[in-house]
Amino acid sequence: MRSINRCKYCHMIFQHITILKNELNRAQSQKQIEASLWELKSYYWLISAYNGSSLQNCNCEYRSLFFTELIELETLFNSYNFDLVPNEMCCDICKILPCEIFSLLNVACTLSTNEQIQSMIEELQYHIFLSHIYNSIIGRCTNCEHDIEYMACLKFAYEFTVTKDIHQLQSSVYFWKLARNHDEMLALADKLLPSVQINSSKINIQNRKTIYLDFNVYQQYEDDPIVKSFFDDLSSKDEIDIICSKTHLDEVLRMGNHEYEQKRLESLYELTKGKIILIDDEGVPCFCKEDLNDSLQHTQKYQKINALFEEQMCIRTETRKYLFPYKENPKQDSAVGNSSLDEILDGKTNFLPSEDKLNNILQYVGCSDKKIMDYKEILKNNTINFMELCSAIYSIAQLLNIIGLHGDSIQNKNHPDAVYPIYGKKSYKTIRSGYYDNFHLSYATQCTYFVTKDKKLFKKASEIYKFIGAQTTAILLDDFIKFFSEA
Repeated sequence: MRSINRCKYCHMIFQHITILKNELNRAQSQKQIEASLWELKSYYWLISAYNGSSLQNCNCEYRSLFFTELIELETLFNSYNFDLVPNEMCCDICKILPCEIFSLLNVACTLSTNEQIQSMIEELQYHIFLSHIYNSIIGRCTNCEHDIEYMACLKFAYEFTVTKDIHQLQSSVYFWKLARNHDEMLALADKLLPSVQINSSKINIQNRKTIYLDFNVYQQYEDDPIVKSFFDDLSSKDEIDIICSKTHLDEVLRMGNHEYEQKRLESLYELTKGKIILIDDEGVPCFCKEDLNDSLQHTQKYQKINALFEEQMCIRTETRKYLFPYKENPKQDSAVGNSSLDEILDGKTNFLPSEDKLNNILQYVGCSDKKIMDYKEILKNNTINFMELCSAIYSIAQLLNIIGLHGDSIQNKNHPDAVYPIYGKKSYKTIRSGYYDNFHLSYATQCTYFVTKDKKLFKKASEIYKFIGAQTTAILLDDFIKFFSEA
């Protein structure tokens, strides 16, 4: 490495340490203090190794400055009772370096101008320099749980500095986020094994009309006396069954307020009388009756993995901004908006996306390696299990979002209220709600009607049900009330 580059990077190291010290001084919580100390600890090990090796024959000012900095950092760590354990050096570095590199790569995916890209490349080259210290002078720990992530991030960073290919980077970062998300889910797998047996009894609903209500309909039932009176009367009819699912209970827990949770649980029980769709050991949906209070307690252990699935929805939604960027084309928008999925696949209009284009999109947003026509009338296959059905509905729904056919309205933007990096609160909620919408649509395929207040979800449900060959009728709440009131 030429001395001019080495001096440049030495200067950047000192700048970075100064920033971290300032962050430590501004820290307002113990968590923020510990985060800054961990980063400083990682830098302590890196400059200690670098100072003792590469700078031995260097006469620049940084050799003495590094020596002084190391002493100051040791004093700082002692003041916080923060231990330096040489045997943990590699793991200390590995906890920080991959996070820093991945954070930069994530930001790089959003860049558009040559000036921004060049500035990011210089920042990544600096972190590659730090990785050189770690790999060549210290020697990375291949047994560390962070090592795989570290090497992947380093590979993505190096490729981007060489190729400057934003699209390739966006694709790499996207799939790596999914891989990390899946790993976190697998880590929870053992905790999801049944621990309590809930008493359920199968019920016979043959020759009866079954009604599955979207979660928002229950809120309307609680708030609107007319709607409440209608459904109370409907649920009392002998030939009618209102059915709920575990997804309703998931959404009850998401309400985050015990009083609201209890009110919604009471509404569920009033209308369904505990009638619920369950999945048996062979993956086949069946109608049962059980105590919803017991079910709610059982559902609580799925909250963490549901949050990870919500996160996955956010990750997949990023494809709409990066991998399939929206380009204003009124003719295409009009052609798609006035078509059905079947009409798009017929390919009779030039402005519609091709089947190959749809399959390319599914490669990123689908749940499997299936192509769009693999989902056509999939419910006519009597061997399909419920999770395969969920996968089909999820994949088609995500595809419709991308091409703009009854898609969710998502604004991709940086926002001070953003919870997930690129979404404001309203969009963030829309994305995460989509995870539960897809399960509602899946469970509702077992019923005669799916009733919702959401016009976009109604259109999406109608489109999906027609394509996969479901017998369920999707209908808006007002139309449903009018239809049954006149019957």
